[in-house]
Formats: sequence, structure tokens, C-alpha cells
Amino acid sequence: APRETRWGGSSEDDDGVSTSDSSIDSDDSLSPYEMSSEEEESSAGRILRERGMSGGGRQGRAEGVPRTVRELVLMLRKGDDTIATEAALQTAWTLITHAGDEMALHGGELLGALLHAKVSAVDEEAVEAQRAGALSALLAKVPMQAGAQAVKEVYSPHVDVCQRLVVLEAMTGAARLLSSLHSASPSVSNTAPQALPPSAIDPRSGGKVSRTRVWGIRSLAKQSASTNLAAPTRNRFTAEVATSWMLPLMAQYDGKGREGRDDGVDIVHRDFLVLGRMLVTLGSFMEASGPAGLATPVLAAALLDLLSAVTTHSQAYVRRCALYCTTQVFASLAPASVSAALQGRDPALARGLEKIGTKLSFMHVNDNDEECRNLAMLCFQSSEGMVRALPSGD
Repeated sequence: APRETRWGGSSEDDDGVSTSDSSIDSDDSLSPYEMSSEEEESSAGRILRERGMSGGGRQGRAEGVPRTVRELVLMLRKGDDTIATEAALQTAWTLITHAGDEMALHGGELLGALLHAKVSAVDEEAVEAQRAGALSALLAKVPMQAGAQAVKEVYSPHVDVCQRLVVLEAMTGAARLLSSLHSASPSVSNTAPQALPPSAIDPRSGGKVSRTRVWGIRSLAKQSASTNLAAPTRNRFTAEVATSWMLPLMAQYDGKGREGRDDGVDIVHRDFLVLGRMLVTLGSFMEASGPAGLATPVLAAALLDLLSAVTTHSQAYVRRCALYCTTQVFASLAPASVSAALQGRDPALARGLEKIGTKLSFMHVNDNDEECRNLAMLCFQSSEGMVRALPSGD
């Protein structure tokens, strides 16, 4: 059975290894990042002063404002002190973006600390925006180390549905940042005109649009602008990063590729919201990795196989997400990749395109959800666009 999420303090990874605060106490070589007075005033120091925790209650700046990755992790793990954890979340984005080589050593445990840090109900939305922005910044800073931990958290029995969704949103935001897509609107709906983004549709409301939180992307874009960070000049969402994020997510969704498949994690049926959100996240990865290199058609073939399998899901929400993701895959494929598939030079991608084409033909006519039928038509239009984009000789 799934275990209750444990906020703050020690945490236990999926291998049952306990990670306590003492595990990072030995790293004395970390150099502190000295915040400017403006940064400190706008972050943790302000929280502590507003809540009467500075001065006599705390001795000096080092205890109130974390200046190293180690201090940040320690403050985030103070599960019984929500003021300290919220102060840490306030400064997390700044510390992460300015951190040096030590971030690669602590990226995984910092992601876990950020995700599990307990906060109060006071100004919860603003604090959660800071959490999401910090998670996206961390994933963009050390994508290999933090990404591996993010995948573990998505399938961990120690997190709830909301936390899984937060991780997926953070990964989406990081991919957009790494690929320079963060300069565009944060809403994923922009890539699919005529169709609502599945993340904005409440499957329990009959397709009505509901308020959606996209804290990670918006918060990260806002903070990047406020600190005048230069936009990346090249796509840093490389084939290596895309592969290391996408393949583990796809392999474990139904439990067959995951050790301890009886761990109570069920995103296919009970927590189908997570499955739908993951499909859109995977599609966003395809969009981000499109110009990155040769991995795109390989990943596209694997993702199309997954999409073909879930288009028969009992929940219309999941089917919508699968169809929306299909449009994202189509948009990410270069004409040369499509040509190779059609000419038999890429049999894996050819099989994936053929299978999803069969599913689209059926869904366009027979699906009992109107939104699914409309999205299936949108997919057909996207596929026609791919063919039109091919050189005349193909």
C-alpha cells in the first residue's frame, strides 16, 4: 500500500536508504554565495523580519538566510519549522542559479528537499510558485543529476498526486528554459490552436475549463527577466538530456518497467491525472528536443508506441492528452525524419506513425468524446502538414 508523504526532516529514497541532515554536513569546501542587500531584503530576510524571527530569535544572517547549497538543503528539511523552510524557498532560485560546481554533487538531494519541504497555509500560492520556480531552475542547472531524481519522485510511493504533477510541470519548465522556449508564452496551448491544452481541462467537470497552475514555467520566466539573465544561444536540452528524462518516464508508467510494481503507485487507473499530465510533458520534451539532434526520431518512435497504447484508455482526459501529445510529436519531427520513415530507412518510426495513424482513423469517427474527435482531426491536419513540408521528390 502507498505510504503517507513525509514532509521535512529525513527522507527515504526508493531503495530504502535513509538520507538524514548529517549526510551533507561533511562538505565544508562549498563557497557561499553572498547575496546583495536587495536580494536578501526581497527574500528570506524579509520573511524572518516580518514574522519576528530575526534579532533575538536567531543569531546573525547565516542562520536566517542560506548561503550555500548545503545550508539550503538543511533549512528545507526543517519539517517542524515552516518559517525556516519558506525562507529557504524564497532564496532557493537565487542560490541555484548562482551556484557553482557543488550543485552537481547535491542536485538530486536538493530536488527532493525542495519537493518535500513543508510550508504553512499562509500565502501558500506565492510559496508554491517559489517552489516550482526553484525546481525548474534546478533541473535546468544540472539536468542529468536532478532529472534522475525527478523521475524517481514521479514514481515514488512516498509522494501524492499533487507532488507528482508539480515535478512534471517543473520538468516541462526546465526543458523550455534549456531549449530557449521560455521566451515564448508559458502556456503549452500555443502549439495547438483550435484545441484546449489538456492541463486546463478538468476531467471531472465535463470538459469545462478550470484554473490551472503553471507556477514552474511562469515563475522561472519572470525571475529570469528580473535578474536580466541572458537567454541561451543554443539548445541545451540535448539528446542526452531528452533521452535520460523521457525513456525512464515511458518505461515505468504501467509498472512493468519498475521494480516493486506492487508499491501502490497507479497512474494508469486511479491517478490517471498524472498519466495525462505526463503525456503532455513528454510531448513538450519532444518540442524542446526537436532541433537537438539524432535522438528525436528515436524518441518519437518510442513515444508514438506509448501513445498508441493509451488512446484506448477509459478516461477521455487521458485520450485527449494522448492526442494532444501526438500533435506535439508531429510538430517536432524534421522533414528528413519523416522522409526516412516513409522511404523505409527508419522502420521504427514508420511503425510508430502507422500505428498512431490507425488509432486516429478510428477515434476521429468513433470516440464517444467530442473533444477527442476534434483532436483526432487536428492530428490528421498536423500529419498532412508534415507531408506537405517534405521535398517534392519524397
